[in-house]
Amino acid sequence: MNTDITCHHCKKALIVQHPDSLVAVCSTCGTINRRNPIPADYLIAFELAKEDYSPIQIGTEGYYDKERFEVTGRFRYDFRDACRNQWSLILESGQRMWLVESFGYYSIVKREDLKIPASEYRNTKASDIISFDDKEWTIETMYKNYAYQGEGEMHEWIPVPVSHVQLEMSTDTGEVIFTNLLARSEFVFYRGKYFEFDQLKFKNFRTSQVWS
Repeated sequence: MNTDITCHHCKKALIVQHPDSLVAVCSTCGTINRRNPIPADYLIAFELAKEDYSPIQIGTEGYYDKERFEVTGRFRYDFRDACRNQWSLILESGQRMWLVESFGYYSIVKREDLKIPASEYRNTKASDIISFDDKEWTIETMYKNYAYQGEGEMHEWIPVPVSHVQLEMSTDTGEVIFTNLLARSEFVFYRGKYFEFDQLKFKNFRTSQVWS
């Protein structure tokens, strides 16, 4: 059943399609709204560019581990000279995960509490190796996030502060961990696996001249 919330900024009534969605982005002013409890420090998001060259859109469907999923919304991290999309997924079973679209790569991930020591990240740079969970992880990218954008509905609230470093690391078997370095010893981890575009069997994806 659809439920309504009111945008914290422009007071527009927003219809939430999925009852378990905790975040809804106002299509009028771009405010990222948290459903309950309402925070005092809600964020104003920039309007998404009309053409951002992603084939994924709200309503795109696909398959993960033989289970159908649907895209309900996204956070877009702005690195000034690049960006990363984190799409919210709802699976047929009701499970919620993230589809991360990063520099032409796709991964399905879920938030996890990992015990990676803060010392591992000190003076880290791309191509460095981190040892964790009896595996070696290569640092693929490190970018500073400057702003959030968003659209649709998401199942988790975004981490704060807005300005922070995002790190991507992977193993040679295709495992991936995305890390938001929020403070000197405060991290948020998303862990999963890389996939090729065709492996996820997308349909209802966006088309443009770029993709034709």
